Amino acid sequence: MPLRDKLEVIRRTARSLPSTMAGAEDRFRFTRASGDQALINAARGIAQEAQALKAEFVKLEMPATFVEDLGAAIDSLVNADREQNDSKGARKRAVASIDGAVERGMDAARRLDPVIRNKFADRPDVLADWERSRHIERAPRTLRDGAGNDNEGAGHNDHPPTP
Repeated sequence: MPLRDKLEVIRRTARSLPSTMAGAEDRFRFTRASGDQALINAARGIAQEAQALKAEFVKLEMPATFVEDLGAAIDSLVNADREQNDSKGARKRAVASIDGAVERGMDAARRLDPVIRNKFADRPDVLADWERSRHIERAPRTLRDGAGNDNEGAGHNDHPPTP
């Protein structure tokens, strides 16, 4: 059961706590529209409150392990968030690495261009092959890449400049 659902069960059950525990229901409220970190923080607080009243919750047919189950759900969401952040970081590093390799290749082509043109100035067939060979197409990207850069011009054909 997802963390938010577990919290909802606890909140709903807290409404049935004996009237001698006035205000107990208020200790188990959480914001539904918040992000993961806010949900994790709220769940940790609710777990502490629930632990203090665990016997009362069990009397209302909550499983004896409900606090531990809540802790496991919290840990699961924390781990999922960490994995997602790690994946985003890995993607950004991969994009930067690819961009660096492409730039180095483009630089090599720019430096090689005058050498090829000088060496084969009298060979139009070789120069035509060179023109076709140095044509590099980049794969189209979304408007915002994983490195946080705008790529409105991405997807165009890149050519090393000709002297």
